Amino acid sequence: MMEKYNFLITGGAGFIGSNLSDFLINLGHKVTIVDNLSTGKKENLNPKCKFYEINLYQEKIEHLLENIDYVIHMSAIPNVQQSIDQPLYTSEHNLVVTIKLLNTIRKFPNIKKIIFSSTSAIYGNPITFPVSETFSSNSLSPYALQKLCSEEYLKLFSELYGVNAVCLRYFNVFGERMTNEGAYKSVISIFSEQKEKNLPSVII
Repeated sequence: MMEKYNFLITGGAGFIGSNLSDFLINLGHKVTIVDNLSTGKKENLNPKCKFYEINLYQEKIEHLLENIDYVIHMSAIPNVQQSIDQPLYTSEHNLVVTIKLLNTIRKFPNIKKIIFSSTSAIYGNPITFPVSETFSSNSLSPYALQKLCSEEYLKLFSELYGVNAVCLRYFNVFGERMTNEGAYKSVISIFSEQKEKNLPSVII
């Protein structure tokens, strides 16, 4: 029988986080979700999860971590253009929140690992494919740099404080509940919309 764990997912009301929550709950794990609902939606939440509407930049979550085994950190402002327009604001919510979360987690030895949602944007525009995780970083936006700096902080906290951490660099994620709105929706969303309207999908 598979062992059951307690997971805390930041940003768990979003597209990827809510799907992951469903997956873990279906396996029999317990899931706690922290989200400020700036981009996430309550209707995405699994009724079996515990939900706390919290702004991680302003509020503390120590009271939620006592019995948590794994933290999956997905909370972020993932809009590249917004990071260009508002580099300070997005740094507060993408980088500073990560540092604050790490500083909290290091005080809880019961937490086995933090899993961080990074991005392929840190590679910039690679000229060689397929892209390997060993490729050099070439951040072309504050968002990409915020994620890269967050990765470095996870590495540092691992070396200094023994925080067990792993970073996942997502590329084009697609599926149920993905964002199909706005000027900066994903290329998969655009292709899906074009298919529904019987329009050609053009790759330049």
